[in-house]
Amino acid sequence: MGVRRSSAVHAEADESGYVLHRRRVGVALTLFAPVVILSAQTTLAYTLADQHMQTIGQTESTVVLVCFAIQLMSIVQQLTRGVVDDMRWTWCIILSVKFGSAWTNWMLLTRATPFVVDPITGRPNCMFRWAEWAVLAFVMAFVIDGTDSVSLRKPLSLGILQGVSTTLGACLPLATSGWTWVMMLATCILLFSSIYARLFARWRDLRKLQNELSDNSYHLCKVRLATRLNELTCFFWTLLAVFFVADVIARVFSAYNPSVNWGFIAGCVIDVVAKLYYADIVDTNLQYFPVRFRVAQGRVAAERMEAVWNDASDCIILSHRLANGQIASIASPSLAQFVGSKQAAEWVDSPMLTVDPKSDPQKPALPSRGDVLTLDELVGRAWWHGRFACRLTTGEDCNASSVTEVTASICDQSSSCVVVLRDMTSQDRLFEMEREVSALVLPILSMWRHCLSPLEYRPIGWSIHISRT
Repeated sequence: MGVRRSSAVHAEADESGYVLHRRRVGVALTLFAPVVILSAQTTLAYTLADQHMQTIGQTESTVVLVCFAIQLMSIVQQLTRGVVDDMRWTWCIILSVKFGSAWTNWMLLTRATPFVVDPITGRPNCMFRWAEWAVLAFVMAFVIDGTDSVSLRKPLSLGILQGVSTTLGACLPLATSGWTWVMMLATCILLFSSIYARLFARWRDLRKLQNELSDNSYHLCKVRLATRLNELTCFFWTLLAVFFVADVIARVFSAYNPSVNWGFIAGCVIDVVAKLYYADIVDTNLQYFPVRFRVAQGRVAAERMEAVWNDASDCIILSHRLANGQIASIASPSLAQFVGSKQAAEWVDSPMLTVDPKSDPQKPALPSRGDVLTLDELVGRAWWHGRFACRLTTGEDCNASSVTEVTASICDQSSSCVVVLRDMTSQDRLFEMEREVSALVLPILSMWRHCLSPLEYRPIGWSIHISRT
């Protein structure tokens, strides 16, 4: 079942087969982020001792206020932006992520929140921020890996690994010994490195799919998008890890203990930049990816149609009925092969207006191969008859004509007609030559057969017979 479903997704240009399109997944992730963040922060506020509750300093408050204002504007912008129906659940998930991050900054601004000093490094840890990161690490890892996934296994496993890694990081201040702290940190790094392993696997899969699928395949484009988002995840989350490690090293090896918590400020700034750049890119790319893909597909189709229009040996005439009772027709450049360049220019350069052939309710007779028609008459007959052959006059010499096979198709509730002209003059001449040769040769063969038919020899056991076929 899984193989068949994956193959179907590869062939379809829509979102119906992907994980993030499923209603249950969308509802679960949308509710998971704010509910779990609120529950975790409430638990921390009521379980930790009052000695851990503190308000942030003036410098930290200013930074958090700016971050909160930026996040609030980002939320308002997303709420006022249209939603693509195929991607509505992705829109909801990203919005809940932004609400969770903004809620944490609002709590830090308005009340005392728990800060736990790491006994090993001396680093103060904002537990509300850790709670937010632990939840959003799971959600965003799931969203990134679910971009091109048709099953829950890979996005769910990557999300769990990142969520557990961040949760262990939040528990580092609770370590009672150096060895315990080091083992917890090593486990965090090991679980965190799964995003790099996933990125390498994506690069390998992308190279493989580029050889298996066409360049404009919808699934291949989704894989490229997921790979790009995975690269952004590695960049921003690695940046957070680097600042954390740098703060720890500075405090452990150089007695670094400033009055302003620069590690906290760096985390706030990176967090808001990541939400603005990374989350918005996720939202924008996933929201408008189907639209951009269809536009690109339409552009490819238009380029192919343009090549057919300009280079085809057959002539294509597009005829459209206007509201004023006229017909506007325009022809491809190959019309010059049928009627000459002078008359063709009138039909190729701009639409030619003629009287609507169906204004007269009486249906004209089906043209025969020997009937001579002008181009205007031919287009008029094409509105009534889907297929016929006739002789088409040229503009320079009304006595000259070419044998033309006409195929017409009426579409769009009888308001448009597509006419295809094929020059059959060479085939017609060949047919005439064959008929003339047959008219000359058949009498001779008949006389020869009549003269030789009585002749028959049997003296040495052989005979001559003239076949009548």
